[in-house]
Amino acid sequence: MANKTVNNGRYFRFKCHNCGQEGHKRAECRRKEHTDSGKRNANNTVSGNCKDIIVFVAESCNGEKRDANNTISGKSRNGIGFKANLGNGNCVTTLNWFLDSGATDHMTNSESYFAETWELQQEIKISVAKCGEAITARKAGNVREYLVVNGKMVEYLIKNVLFVPKLQHNLIYITRLKTSGLKTVFKNSKAVIYNQSGIVGVAKRQRGLYQLKVYLDTKTANANLSLHEKEDLWHKRYGRIGYESLQKIINLGMVNGIEMLNIKNTEKCETCIYGKMTKLPHKDTRVRANEPLELIHTDICGPITPEAWNGKKYFVTFTDDYTHFNETYIFERKCHMFEKFQDYEAKVSNRFKKGIVRISCDNGGEYLSNEFKEFCRKRGINIEYTIPYTPEQNGVSERMNRTILDKARTMVLGSHVFKHLWSEAVCAAVYIINKSPTTALQTKRLQSSGMERNSMFQS
Repeated sequence: MANKTVNNGRYFRFKCHNCGQEGHKRAECRRKEHTDSGKRNANNTVSGNCKDIIVFVAESCNGEKRDANNTISGKSRNGIGFKANLGNGNCVTTLNWFLDSGATDHMTNSESYFAETWELQQEIKISVAKCGEAITARKAGNVREYLVVNGKMVEYLIKNVLFVPKLQHNLIYITRLKTSGLKTVFKNSKAVIYNQSGIVGVAKRQRGLYQLKVYLDTKTANANLSLHEKEDLWHKRYGRIGYESLQKIINLGMVNGIEMLNIKNTEKCETCIYGKMTKLPHKDTRVRANEPLELIHTDICGPITPEAWNGKKYFVTFTDDYTHFNETYIFERKCHMFEKFQDYEAKVSNRFKKGIVRISCDNGGEYLSNEFKEFCRKRGINIEYTIPYTPEQNGVSERMNRTILDKARTMVLGSHVFKHLWSEAVCAAVYIINKSPTTALQTKRLQSSGMERNSMFQS
């Protein structure tokens, strides 16, 4: 408890300049004075109420020399530092690098980070913009680190890092990365670091600074990688479903046999990027159905190359507008569509004890045939044709076909199986879509529609 100072019998109402509490002066404060660097615990975390978060170092030297291996020769030189004032907060120095475009070298504040170190021939002085103060580096070395990128663990060795004990945070010199053959691209609040093989690190912007999180041992990296692999595994099992939708499935208990995960993955899946490229859709102005079978959307997709293992080239989708439940049939020729529609009409009419009211389709020859028109007339089904060369008017079916193909394509690509197994991937994709939530439906309407979307998956 802080001391209370009595002046002429009155309570001291001003704040202590050391701890910020009222009732006593700084000279009477029982708390230890804060140092510039703060007190560090076993995890190298600075505790205390500090304002100065990081030192940015700009080069100001005379004749710096490096050998053919880009190592520091040891010639004495000076640096100039600038302190960024980010307000009150806990200064935390965990395994984070801060990207800096003005530093003279890579720098770190803990010798335990190094895989190997060596003494400098002459100490390097680094001046900071505070009353002419300076911090020094007497050692340098190489830091071996591990990063988790896109579900893979990447090992990297940062060479020629200065050991500066009084430095508050670890700094990576962006220009030095460039001379090491790495490329840094800043986009969407991130700094992505590439080498010739691909991404080696992603630094995220926090409070105006780009922080690169790394691990100094394989055990910690593997623990983080294991969590990412579980997220990626269920992402693949669910037909490359979005991570937000996957988290929603888990939270709503729509799947039995999957452990609870707190998915934080916001990185784009490379396979999904290649498999789901599309042009922007047109605005939808249609009126939604009020009950099942009021409106059915249908469309044929094909011919698909290569043909399936059983010789089939086409598939047709029938999507109920109210429930968004989908039935898909795969066949060899377009003329077989009418037979599949008859099967579908008999199936859903028997299930809901009523017939289809309207069907929306394009102007394909299979929908313009006399037998199709005659069958719909006898069943009391009104056919709604779209305007020629305007596929966006049949948007539900077009998007459904695209979603099915996206999932099937990513399944085939991600599983590295023969392309003629696309028909099996289509069947799996339709099953997953029918068991997954959709933004087009509200939960209450989905439950009242009689379409069961809960599923059983085994880990």
